[in-house]
Amino acid sequence: MKRIFFTIIIALIHIGSLYGQCNLKLDFSLEKGFSPIRNVLKLSQPDGSTTILLESSVQDTCISYPLKRLGKYRLSVFVEGESIGCESLERFFDLTGEEYLVNATIGLEPSEGHFLITKYSNPSPYVKLKYFCYESRTNGLGPVFSLSNESRDTLYGEWLSGYFWGYFSSLKNGESDRLRCGSICTTFVDRPPLAPGKKTDAYVGSFGVKLHPGDYLFTLYYSTEDKRKGTLSLTREREHYKWMSAVENWHRITCKFDVGPADGFVLSASKKDWKEAVDYLLCDNKPLFNGGTDMDFNRWVINSMDFEGVDKTQSRVTVAFLLSEDGRIIGYKRIGGNELTSLMLEYVRAALRAPRWTPAFHEGKPCKVKLMVSTSICFR
Repeated sequence: MKRIFFTIIIALIHIGSLYGQCNLKLDFSLEKGFSPIRNVLKLSQPDGSTTILLESSVQDTCISYPLKRLGKYRLSVFVEGESIGCESLERFFDLTGEEYLVNATIGLEPSEGHFLITKYSNPSPYVKLKYFCYESRTNGLGPVFSLSNESRDTLYGEWLSGYFWGYFSSLKNGESDRLRCGSICTTFVDRPPLAPGKKTDAYVGSFGVKLHPGDYLFTLYYSTEDKRKGTLSLTREREHYKWMSAVENWHRITCKFDVGPADGFVLSASKKDWKEAVDYLLCDNKPLFNGGTDMDFNRWVINSMDFEGVDKTQSRVTVAFLLSEDGRIIGYKRIGGNELTSLMLEYVRAALRAPRWTPAFHEGKPCKVKLMVSTSICFR
């Protein structure tokens, strides 16, 4: 059944005092064919005052109302119709000064009402998002990000609790355009949420997205409650009418990144490149890292790693890198069935920022090289 909602958008700007400044934007509409006798929308404010935002039987209207106080609000909707009699529902939400947007959506149908309040807040300073790399392989994921949780809360993704799928927008003259996302697939086998002290990967959508060279902003939403975004539960049910509702709180975190071959972190290896590569140990003239061997490379990577948010119960990293003919890392693979741990993610992130190798030669020609690294990291 087609559903038409009316949406309340509260934009909140925190000004560092007992008061915030926010605007309530109300778009009201009803499902086609449903014509109640009267609709009333009331807002009770923290100081005890009540404002009637809407009292009408009109189908569509747009209202803007300023909100200035922090504290507890009560949003109430009343609907009266010949077939349902008088129905009402109220939901509460708090403004603490951390919110930048509250989106309340109410949909009225002949036999059912939907009431969703979604608060959007700034992220915890202990949750950090970093640009990891850009994978441009045929089956790659485009931009890849690393999300670390040093807060005391467990973090949950929007669509599945253990996956953090975000959005991208283009940056032009410092301004970002509308948010866009890749495909979302909620049939993935879920994985555990991000516990305190852990780190995981994040992507644009479920399968990633290929981007043209340019400057971008990655936007990710997470919650500290185990709820799938937009999931309503039965709140009240009577003979002729029932209400579905929820109140959610999501945190937004962003990360600027750029895409292009000049950034040095583009992974472009294909299956053909891996097949053509010569094993490191079999090269006639092995590649050199800063004049040294693969052991010098491993030492450089470990010294360059950022262990904040890394799961220190893991100690083993086994990964294969692919070097191009000019000494750049153009691909990496997990070996066997090894789990993509936060430690491995950080090892690869640091490795992708390493200086170029002196190219290898095989049978008198520069060649691609497969380099396998298996190392243990001791945490003290």
